[in-house]
Amino acid sequence: MYFLQFCHRTPALAAKYMEHIKKQGSHGRERASAIFKSSGQLAIAAPEALAELAWRVLVPAPVKRDRVFPPERREPFTYADRDLLNVSPARGLNLLEHAPHVGLGLVRRLVGHLVEFQRQAGQAEGEPITIALPLVTVGFKYPWTYAWSRDANGNYSVTCALMALEAWAHRRIEAGQSIDGVVADIMGGGDCAAAFLLIVVDILISHWPKTRQFAIPFLGVPDLLALDQQRQNIDTMRSGAFDFGLFGEKEPQGLATLESLRRRASRVAPLGNLLMYYALSEPLAERDEILRALRAASERLGPPRADADLVDPAFMAEHSINMLDPANYRPVKVPQKDGSQIEGIAYFAPPAEYDHLASGLAGAQARMQEIMLRNQLAETLDDPGKSTAALIDQGVDMARRAQEGGIEQPDFDRSLELRPHSFCAMGTPNSANPMLAGHENSVQPQLADRRIRCTVSAQASDSIRWESARWDWSMPDCTASRDSPCSGSWNSPRAEIPP
Repeated sequence: MYFLQFCHRTPALAAKYMEHIKKQGSHGRERASAIFKSSGQLAIAAPEALAELAWRVLVPAPVKRDRVFPPERREPFTYADRDLLNVSPARGLNLLEHAPHVGLGLVRRLVGHLVEFQRQAGQAEGEPITIALPLVTVGFKYPWTYAWSRDANGNYSVTCALMALEAWAHRRIEAGQSIDGVVADIMGGGDCAAAFLLIVVDILISHWPKTRQFAIPFLGVPDLLALDQQRQNIDTMRSGAFDFGLFGEKEPQGLATLESLRRRASRVAPLGNLLMYYALSEPLAERDEILRALRAASERLGPPRADADLVDPAFMAEHSINMLDPANYRPVKVPQKDGSQIEGIAYFAPPAEYDHLASGLAGAQARMQEIMLRNQLAETLDDPGKSTAALIDQGVDMARRAQEGGIEQPDFDRSLELRPHSFCAMGTPNSANPMLAGHENSVQPQLADRRIRCTVSAQASDSIRWESARWDWSMPDCTASRDSPCSGSWNSPRAEIPP
């Protein structure tokens, strides 16, 4: 592989070497995969051959009839794609830097291949997002591809390619190239997948205020603003999530890194945040242009649903119109990390918008509190010493509501059955332990669920031990109390595993 580090000095020899690898076909797959992962200076010496090698390594050869794997079991990429688990813009950036037309062609080819694979698997196309630019109207199709530059559903080569495209665009703008030219190269000559739209949005946010004039057509499309709000919510959650890329190969050194993209402004703010700058500064003609587009879109979309929020285009249209009204902004004190405060300005929703969101916020808070209560109850089942009378009251009330409303616990989590009898594990009704007083009729564990069995200590114990029924899944009903532990005979063990 030392030759690849200096092959740019002898391009003819590099091209001959790549032709030799190509002629080996499937017999040279291992060597081709090694070259793909560490291509050295091939992006300079033989960019077309490198792009073709990457395609052959990543994309499985077409088969007329696959008798082993039916269509729904096939994968869009080979196992070489798994080697890119630790996604990085460095994978592919050299090709875009030294041979832009070749690199752009490979990125579009990979994205197009995955789009077509998903469509053949039954994915609906979705409504395209249309942006009316000054000279041309562009339709960004397949909105479900919008966040592929963050995660292409585990297809790491596509994510790496789009990250490389974003990093390349940032470098060009920082080198002084025009926004129009960079965005035109990203979008191509016409309609394209929405995966490329997010790259444009990253540019608009990260290079503000250079992009102020160019961003106007994008800010007048509530469908895009709602989609990007959802994207930003996901970015925020991922910022503190566990990095599974730690299990992959080490990120290669290059002109850009994953961390350099994460530090961009687009990772912490949605596109709609730019509206405040048009509301509070000149020229007013720009604000009026966005307002006209938003009002036309709001009329087309109609009134929002009662439960709509900022990821709903109809509600986002109304919210964006409100954000362009200077009367909805007030001065505030912004706390800093060192404890000091600075002067700032913040958006305050008008009464109609506030009331609309209040009900949804209350419901979200109630759902969050229920999740937290579930977690507390699950911990208490493992450690009954953590139980309290107030916690049991809350758990029994939640279980009763679930039982009366017909709410079932998901099949993937049976650790806490939403039934009143689950709470017998937190204490037993007796004179020494009054925590379950008033719930005696609710905590008799009629274990017809066939998931677990309980045994109660015959001694003076206030806890119940839960054991997994590993063999016989036909459970006898039992009633547990201090004086009468679970009774009933178990059938002889059977080596049957339930579905």
